[in-house]
Amino acid sequence: MRLLTFKAANLRQAMTLVRRELGDEATIVSTQTNPISGEARIVAARQQDASDPRLGHVAMAPEQRFDQVLETLLLHGVPMNLADRLSQAAADMEPRTPIAALTGTPALDFNFVPVDVTADNQRLILVGPPGAGKTLALVKLAARALMARRSVQLLTTDLKRAGAVEQLTAFAKVMGQELFITETAEELAQFMARIPKRTVVLIDSPGVNHRSHTEMDGLFDFVNAAPAEPVLVLNAGMDALEAADVAMAFGSLGIKRMLVTRTDATGRMGAILAAME
Repeated sequence: MRLLTFKAANLRQAMTLVRRELGDEATIVSTQTNPISGEARIVAARQQDASDPRLGHVAMAPEQRFDQVLETLLLHGVPMNLADRLSQAAADMEPRTPIAALTGTPALDFNFVPVDVTADNQRLILVGPPGAGKTLALVKLAARALMARRSVQLLTTDLKRAGAVEQLTAFAKVMGQELFITETAEELAQFMARIPKRTVVLIDSPGVNHRSHTEMDGLFDFVNAAPAEPVLVLNAGMDALEAADVAMAFGSLGIKRMLVTRTDATGRMGAILAAME
């Protein structure tokens, strides 16, 4: 897998060059168009045969390892600055194969801490943009806690999305739980004060537009009222740069952990690293 750069007088001509050189299976990594001259630049690659057992497992010199890791990260949509830093770390690591280096490199920059709902007094409020998968993530966490024989309390503040309360109520009923609804931050604080300390508390929140100061302020009120850890929920299939913007905006809530959804339906994972960065 090699990255190739194609330049032409306009985007259409550049795309023609890509198809001629790489065929219809080419993967477009990035495109740039000069707003004044109209000249276009496309970075593209052709995927290697994923069935090749040697792919990523052959020992390489640091320079070669840097190149292959960088290409892989860019194909996954990782922003250039972050991809370059991780690739350099991979080149400097002891493992000589790209896969071994790429596996260990993120741990140098990021901390991976599981969301453990089997311990006492776990209190979490899931936050994130619309459609991130907060409700289903909350249900799965609740099921895990119940299987560990923990007492669980389900709460929701999501009265905005059509059918949100009904959906979570249905899931709660299947698990033999009752869902409590709090319309204001004050109600949430009062309800939380009455919950026994050892109970696992899971709170669903409405999807919030991170570009709306009004919506973010409203979410902040709920997070501030609840003695619970805010956990950001993000869809792995997001655009990497947009995911970074979302994570930065929600970071103002004091978020330290992120729960990633839909990894099974996502082929490129650049959004995860971009958001963590």
